Amino acid sequence: MSSISVDVLALVARGLHESNGKEERNTVMSTLTGVLKRQARILDALAYISVSCAENQVVAVGIQTFPERTVIHVAENGRLAPETLDYLKDLFRRLQILHERRPDQQRSQRAPAYVRSHTTDPFEQELVHFEQKILLFCWNKQKQRLTKNARAANLRKIVDEVCGTPAAQRTDLSEPEAECLGSLQASAEFDRVQLEELGRTIGDLVTTLDLPPTSTGTLNLRTFLTAIAKICKNFRQKVEFVLLWNRYTELFVERTTTKTVFKAPDVLHWLSKVTAIREHFLQLADVATSTTLSTFLLNNFEIKAVANPVQQMSHSLSLQTLKSILAAAGCDMDEDSESAGEFLEMLAKAHDGGNLVTQASTPIHCDHTFRTLACQNFLADSAMTMYFAAYREATASPVCTRGTHGQTASWRCPPLDATLNAELNSRLQGVLSSKILTRIKKGWEQRRPSSLSSQSTDASEEEDRTIPEGALADDLKIARR
Repeated sequence: MSSISVDVLALVARGLHESNGKEERNTVMSTLTGVLKRQARILDALAYISVSCAENQVVAVGIQTFPERTVIHVAENGRLAPETLDYLKDLFRRLQILHERRPDQQRSQRAPAYVRSHTTDPFEQELVHFEQKILLFCWNKQKQRLTKNARAANLRKIVDEVCGTPAAQRTDLSEPEAECLGSLQASAEFDRVQLEELGRTIGDLVTTLDLPPTSTGTLNLRTFLTAIAKICKNFRQKVEFVLLWNRYTELFVERTTTKTVFKAPDVLHWLSKVTAIREHFLQLADVATSTTLSTFLLNNFEIKAVANPVQQMSHSLSLQTLKSILAAAGCDMDEDSESAGEFLEMLAKAHDGGNLVTQASTPIHCDHTFRTLACQNFLADSAMTMYFAAYREATASPVCTRGTHGQTASWRCPPLDATLNAELNSRLQGVLSSKILTRIKKGWEQRRPSSLSSQSTDASEEEDRTIPEGALADDLKIARR
């Protein structure tokens, strides 16, 4: 396998992963405790709220600590936009103001989950402005998360169907659709008021994000996102109802769409992604109200861009090469001799218009530009966990990542350090190839007929925070006027 590059192996692993529709979060967070875990979550939040483009942007954030200062390193897949750096610097300055205005100066506390948009309290006013700044910067990406593949429109239509005509009276549905819809309508967990509120608020979000971003728009956006997060929290308690909802969503999509590359979303996963930005905002706001984290991050901080030049990539994938890769991974192809060809054809349809010969200017995945930072660093966002695991194994370096969403993204293997000797370089390549082959074997065993789906951004780990009912209800009335 030494003649096949890890770039090609990653292409195969990605295809298997996405065709299987698997999403499992790989993380090293379990090895971190206390302040270190909180620091890692903050970096995750910084990376998430730094994505402003609707498509093709990934941001990574790393950290170095020194006795006299803290350095935050930021990189993108390509050249870091100057406005991203200015935006992060402004956020840190706002965190300093929040810290100065915090109500209890003597102890650490968590930022409130929600405050009235038109509060007169100085700390709460600054908290609202801080959230507005984030929503304003992330406006286009937030719109993409909401409306991608007509998911918002589909959810609203499904709400109307579940809350509308009884399934037994519908003559336009197939037998599986009628049965599933009937089960939803008859479920003890069916809450018409809550579902109608969800559909209405999703519509409010779409209407708001369709307009150019404004200060008033960001106030409305924070209110609608909070309302949806509250409903999403209630949905988590309705396991059977959500399973039925997801099944009906699949049937609905099959009936109403002609797309060949589409995956019906898990409603909770999708709603969590839509509202994840508010959880990341709260993670950052907690910095200002924590005596430990504020000392660590806000005193003598520096934010620096990490260069990530675009480099040329060239590789191809033929049926013969694919069979060699599958054989090296230990995949069983005896039962279905045509399966490799079918998978290659499916992969080709989803890759560059059917072209599996790649010659393009490709950036190194931004997380990998950090791998030579000091050993106490943490990294955030969509890194390839396998690369860092191989790097730690080959070099005995403790550098680690915040975690990934389990997807094998399109990437180019970073060029290895010139300081590493040839033997160590070879060892790293071998370990990395072995880990990708293991993932290929697992993906081949789990494969099922399915269309390839696109990459998605990982949602945050939501924490339980109490939202004041009166404040949210009042702001919803104002936002809907």
